[in-house]
Amino acid sequence: FGNLAANKHKKLLDIGVEALYDADHDVVAPHGIIGQAYDGDDIGIHGKIDSRRGDETTTTAQAEGAIEGAWEEYMVSSPFSTDFKYSRFDATAAKPRDVSALTGVKTAWRSGKEQMVGATGTLEVV
Repeated sequence: FGNLAANKHKKLLDIGVEALYDADHDVVAPHGIIGQAYDGDDIGIHGKIDSRRGDETTTTAQAEGAIEGAWEEYMVSSPFSTDFKYSRFDATAAKPRDVSALTGVKTAWRSGKEQMVGATGTLEVV
């Protein structure tokens, strides 16, 4: 883990997601908290990040600036439901999100390198 001393005896989830097909050019652009990163624009968006103070942190950032809308709009009614504001589950066509409308820090996508979406403790502006 990035900060083992601060996270001793805690459960952390450190994941990366890689598309198994050309998601950037799908007729139904991926969406949702993770899927909207595959929008074919070669721009990385970094949302608001919580600052750590003391031994306990209350999350308030919730990807603000990097996702369309607010986190509450991504909530579903049950564990296997697909019904949220930006759902594309039954769509036959849907354009990618409008990156120009996002307020997060925009960085160049690392072209030529493995393109993976995930969380990291450091912000690398390239």
